[in-house]
Amino acid sequence: MPRLFLCPDLCTPPGLLSFLKRSGSGTFVTVLNTISLAEVLTAMDSGEPFSIGFRTCNVKKGTGGEWLEFPQCKKYKAKTKAEQYAEAHTPNKARRDPKHFENSTRNIVVIPSGEIVKIHLRLIILFNSKTVI
Repeated sequence: MPRLFLCPDLCTPPGLLSFLKRSGSGTFVTVLNTISLAEVLTAMDSGEPFSIGFRTCNVKKGTGGEWLEFPQCKKYKAKTKAEQYAEAHTPNKARRDPKHFENSTRNIVVIPSGEIVKIHLRLIILFNSKTVI
């Protein structure tokens, strides 16, 4: 079922116009090909490969704004109990808790290269070729 929301003509970003279909007087806009952030998290947690596009941002360093898109990746899974035990008992290795829930971040693995990338959930714009709302 398409989603409807009230949107004045000036609030629509130019890049989003291709996803919008006006109906009636133009007051209501039907958004085609969209996905909610909750649905994105559910799909990421399922373990299936996905494509993702997002902007980078680092407030502390004052950098970001770069567009990154990965055609195939998976959510990074936590290590097994044995691996965690071995890592915890390795001398001289300080490790912090990433606090993914608190920081609204997740780690993903880019499938072809195996690179681990941290993403901010609020900066995800495309997920499986759908616009995140």
